[in-house]
Amino acid sequence: MILIKTIVEKLKSLYFSEIEATIYVYLLQNPGQTMYQITMGCHLTKNQTVDAVDEMVKKGIVLLENGVKDLYYSEKPEDLLNQLKTKYIKETDLLVKDLTHLSQNYHQEPYLNYHGYDEIIGQARTMIYEAKEDIYINTDLDISVFDDAFTFLEQKGVDIYIFSFREQSSKRMNVTILSHEYEALEPTRLMMVIDMKKVMIANKHPLTHKWSATTTKNELMINIITEHIHHDMYLFKIRKKQQKHLFELYPDLLIGTQFEKRRK
Repeated sequence: MILIKTIVEKLKSLYFSEIEATIYVYLLQNPGQTMYQITMGCHLTKNQTVDAVDEMVKKGIVLLENGVKDLYYSEKPEDLLNQLKTKYIKETDLLVKDLTHLSQNYHQEPYLNYHGYDEIIGQARTMIYEAKEDIYINTDLDISVFDDAFTFLEQKGVDIYIFSFREQSSKRMNVTILSHEYEALEPTRLMMVIDMKKVMIANKHPLTHKWSATTTKNELMINIITEHIHHDMYLFKIRKKQQKHLFELYPDLLIGTQFEKRRK
């Protein structure tokens, strides 16, 4: 036997208040009741009954039969639930449009933080596996840590472009490496852009030696890191072609900033 309380709770999860749900179930079991009978049968006050029943009649939840005494009936469950379903779908569709409009006017992409080398590498691997177009990477990590993910993407035809100062190698046909081939030192950084849709920036703190990272889908941050990695690759190709780095070729390029002085 279905408990009345269970039905009332289910109706409350739709458009019913507790009083409305109680009255609807009562009238299903006792059709053709007067306002007084509903008040007594549902253990309500007169005002509670009058307010609730009037509203339910307006909503089509309860049907009114006028006569010497006004009698009230519950709408058939099947008809009522079909009405509610149609109303729910219509209002949901309208809400989707309204919310989409709001999100177009203002939308802030979250920045998610990760801590610890293992957690960061795990998140980076997840991002790599999800790639569908291409990936840009700047890192001094040994890229072999991602080899299984690169192999997976090779089968999907996803290209990977890697810039690094340290010596790197990969057997994967989809991996392009531009490396200065310096001797490998303790790794300290990882910058990665996935499909121009998501970016990760990670580094090891010089004092605490702990890794931390941030990922985001923020369009500005994606563009900044993408441009950074591409500029690294362009500068590398200039040096390879000219056998000199850019400032040897054009010493007057220096601006005189504090950043430049610290790099000397």
